[in-house]
Amino acid sequence: MPKSEFLRSALHAEYFVPQGFHSVMAAPVLANGSHCGVVVAFGSRRRGDFDEPYLAELAGLAGHLSRAIGLRLDCARLTEDLHARNHVLDDAPDGILLLDKHIKTSPGPPQIRRSGRRCCSCADCWCLAPAKR
Repeated sequence: MPKSEFLRSALHAEYFVPQGFHSVMAAPVLANGSHCGVVVAFGSRRRGDFDEPYLAELAGLAGHLSRAIGLRLDCARLTEDLHARNHVLDDAPDGILLLDKHIKTSPGPPQIRRSGRRCCSCADCWCLAPAKR
């Protein structure tokens, strides 16, 4: 919408003027194709209109926010997946022997080495016992 048209709008008269807003700039924030929002900045009459360098800064900020939100969503999803997989191990009725890509016994990640129990005399072998209830 051109600024001249916006200045004649009800939104400008009923919201912007009473708040002391003279100018506004906004940029979309999109994350992982499923979350969206808008970053908005308002300026006073004394400050004047936002010019191109400010618009570019806001666009860059919106891009960074999109990536940060996307990373946070990915981290939350991975954490949920990890908890779901841990329940599978905890509910297993039998011990589980961990093997590496060469089909050799694997000590597993540190949290398993701390909670597992030795299932034989082999120094590299760990067996996960079902969770104690």
